[in-house]
Amino acid sequence: MLGAHTRQFKPVFQQAQQQLRAVFGMEMTELPAREKVTIQQKRAAAKSQSQSQKIANAWILTSTLPAKLRDHEILPPPKAPTAETESQYAALYSFVISCIMLNGGTLADSRLDRYLSRVNAAESMPLTQLGGPAMMDKTEKLQKRMEKDGYIVKVRDTTGGDEVVEWIVGPRGKVEVGDQGVRGMVQEVYGDVDDPQELDRRLERSLGVLEARPQEEGSGTRQRGKRRDGGEEEEEEQNGEEQEDGESEAE
Repeated sequence: MLGAHTRQFKPVFQQAQQQLRAVFGMEMTELPAREKVTIQQKRAAAKSQSQSQKIANAWILTSTLPAKLRDHEILPPPKAPTAETESQYAALYSFVISCIMLNGGTLADSRLDRYLSRVNAAESMPLTQLGGPAMMDKTEKLQKRMEKDGYIVKVRDTTGGDEVVEWIVGPRGKVEVGDQGVRGMVQEVYGDVDDPQELDRRLERSLGVLEARPQEEGSGTRQRGKRRDGGEEEEEEQNGEEQEDGESEAE
């Protein structure tokens, strides 16, 4: 604790980062803020902007080792409760994050349930409870744990009158998995393919779908307004063309 010497935080933090990198091959990484997706969330964030600046930032430890050293034998999963359980959990939250990111950054709750059902998550995911033996955890509890750990975030939107429930990637999911983790999982699943460049192109297109959607078809919470605006512009142009045709025929 720095006590009254809070102004010394920056130099102390920099020295701590140097020690972490040199001794442990790790560093402190700041977690990004949770996305404001719905209109209600954006309005609430705008009203409490001054208060949000007072909230302490969240940090996690991330590895600085080169890619060739990031092997499971060098960086094994945590042993709490067991390495096997945590490796299964890491695999599942990486799978869920990949599904969300490959679907453009948002995934409907019903679709996530179908994806988890396909991999038998409810039947094959043992989670050890504190003070108790391993048990077969249900999908809902698995989702709540991922949400609590910051890997995914549930978004409820009632702007249109009906409740829409979607999932987005949480702060830890962005830092610990992110684009590189999704690429690695997809490449591991597909293995050796006849045209790896084509797989890379499809993967790039899927991961960059949020930027491409305004120019293409687009879907999801954040692009709905843009699609409607574009549709209105197209209708106006068509109406204008029809009106000109009508005037020429009248002449």
